[in-house]
Amino acid sequence: MFELPNQLNNKWKILAIISFILFLCAIVFSLLWYFLFYLEPASSKITIVNANYLTTLEVPQVETKKIEEPNKEIKKTITTTSIMFVGDIMLDRAVFYIIKKNNNDFSFPFAKITGFLASADFRIGNLEGPITNNKSIIKAGDANDNGGNLRFTFSPSASIPLAKNFDLLSLANNHTTNFANDGVMQTKKYLNDAGINYFGDFYNRDQLSYIYEVSTDLKIAIVGYHQFYNGGLDNVLSEIKRIKTEKLADLLIVYPHWGTEYLTLHPDSRQTKLAHQFVDAGADIIIGSHPHVVQPIEIYKDKPIFYSLGNFIFDQYFSKETKEGLLLNLSIEKDDENLKTKIYFLPINITINNQAELMEEKNKKQVLDTIAINSDVSEETKSGIKEGLLEFSF
Repeated sequence: MFELPNQLNNKWKILAIISFILFLCAIVFSLLWYFLFYLEPASSKITIVNANYLTTLEVPQVETKKIEEPNKEIKKTITTTSIMFVGDIMLDRAVFYIIKKNNNDFSFPFAKITGFLASADFRIGNLEGPITNNKSIIKAGDANDNGGNLRFTFSPSASIPLAKNFDLLSLANNHTTNFANDGVMQTKKYLNDAGINYFGDFYNRDQLSYIYEVSTDLKIAIVGYHQFYNGGLDNVLSEIKRIKTEKLADLLIVYPHWGTEYLTLHPDSRQTKLAHQFVDAGADIIIGSHPHVVQPIEIYKDKPIFYSLGNFIFDQYFSKETKEGLLLNLSIEKDDENLKTKIYFLPINITINNQAELMEEKNKKQVLDTIAINSDVSEETKSGIKEGLLEFSF
């Protein structure tokens, strides 16, 4: 067999070893290149395992920055509306006389306040009498009203200006039935023809309330109550509970016709008892009518009770209090979590011509101060009344 000389054989061995070392170096540098430039290191050390040796290489830590996505604002659905409430509306007797003197213009009583009412999205009042083709029967009684007969009726021509100024009218009062059920049916016909909604028909349980649907996100229920109709209380309490239980509305307002006429310093005990029953049943706000004067307010279980707004259009000239009234403008805002209501107090005068008009600042202050003084509420609430604004969350 041919054999290489020992010297040449040694050279080949040395070359083989050098080649092997170079091969290993190439692998090491390849791995370093890969980890340094292609991978983000998980730590500052890399351990390389090879069949022939184990080594740990120090690798410079590469600084990394977390890229933050811009905060995405969660958009809330916010729905708003405003509702204006007024007191008693009477379009017979001396009011009708003034209308006839002014070319039978049935818009005359509203002329000084129509523009202001239009600033609200929805307007509600108490229609203190039926709209019929009948003749009114008005006979004055004695000092205690004995022998008197006040059967009011309003001309069908009144429905046009009523439609211009109101979206919803209450039938829950002691004059709606002056001409019995026939008078109620005539009233509803004329209101329907004029496009005016109504509620508080105690002849028809299905028409005790009305749902004002601002949108699918905001619904407001208004329930009528007439204290002087026997059996009406149970029906109204049931209606309040039904609306609450079935979640038909986000806000529930009761608009009762109640109390003692011309009682200014405080509501009567029956009003207070009824108000508390309404709140206990589920009412959020109570706004009353019938006493013909503005009465104090109460906060019961964090719910506001306005016992009486007084007159809006009426011919009661015999006292300062009967010639004053109060409008309430409810500014309502609902988002995904809360419903907030700002209630603005807006005193009015009723002129000698039976026109409603906003009060001047000086007289307005006197009315608001009187309400605050007579109301059994906290000092903070009294301050709000004097400023003409209260805020509530429901």
